Amino acid sequence: NAGLNALRGTYDAQVTKFSANGQLLWASYLGGFGHEYGHDLKLDPLGTGAIFVAGGSSESPGLVGSRGWQTEYGGGMWDAFLAKLDASGQLLWSTYYGGAGNEGFRAMDVDSSKNIYCLGYTSSREGMGTPNTQQNYYGGDGADLLLSSFKDCYAPLAPQNITPATSLRICGGLRTTLKAR
Repeated sequence: NAGLNALRGTYDAQVTKFSANGQLLWASYLGGFGHEYGHDLKLDPLGTGAIFVAGGSSESPGLVGSRGWQTEYGGGMWDAFLAKLDASGQLLWSTYYGGAGNEGFRAMDVDSSKNIYCLGYTSSREGMGTPNTQQNYYGGDGADLLLSSFKDCYAPLAPQNITPATSLRICGGLRTTLKAR
């Protein structure tokens, strides 16, 4: 029994799981009330069965909740999105990644330390690069290549990521953020 079982927007991304013999195990829409497309997915390399999905979204309420690194749509016609579903297709978290221009993720990978690397494009003139990187500014003339790194900090819950006094998880995106559980 997967997460969303009905189309919510004009079109949504879809994630489907089949057994080794081709039997449908579950299928889930992944989207809000606008347009979403999924371009790549990867399985959790630690063998949990979780699935990471990267793509693009038009301004779409309902795709990203309070657990995202960027919970508000950045602007333009498209923002990139990244999501994690559990082994049964339930959404664990999702985030936008975008500025005033257009962004989308086209490919991704996840390493055994749960670092998530996304490759895509941006036409945002500021706010997409971080200091001390290869190119932290917009090059102009259409769109630039976008390479982003995130840290999956929502599961599995690691004791070193919780501060006992506040029960906050310490999570990392392109910069460190704190998210209440």
